[in-house]
Amino acid sequence: MVNNVDGVDAGAKLQRVDIGEQRVQVVLPQARLLRLIKVGAALSAAFALGFKDVSSGLFLAAILAGLIAPTYRAEYLFGFVIGMTWVVGPVLSAMAGTFAATISVLAHFVLRPAALGLYKKLRAAG
Repeated sequence: MVNNVDGVDAGAKLQRVDIGEQRVQVVLPQARLLRLIKVGAALSAAFALGFKDVSSGLFLAAILAGLIAPTYRAEYLFGFVIGMTWVVGPVLSAMAGTFAATISVLAHFVLRPAALGLYKKLRAAG
């Protein structure tokens, strides 16, 4: 059974999925896209208005969010590029988004498994 419900974020959609006796909420790709469109638009607006500290902070926050959330997914990258296109163009925004996505890929597929493996070895040894 699948139900669509309004999420916590404005405009975000969650999908409730019943798996056996468990109930899981999954964020829909459209919500991910809209979130990064907002981030890209805010970053572009701060850059266009000359708020260099704010734009630097937003880009750093987008990179740091990639350490926690899987921002390497296509909807995140596409939303970021769409949000920034109106100020810096699609090529520069795609390069910046790809850099942030690369950091996220390294965090999720290299650093996290390595840290988990090290933790398991230390736990087994101790």
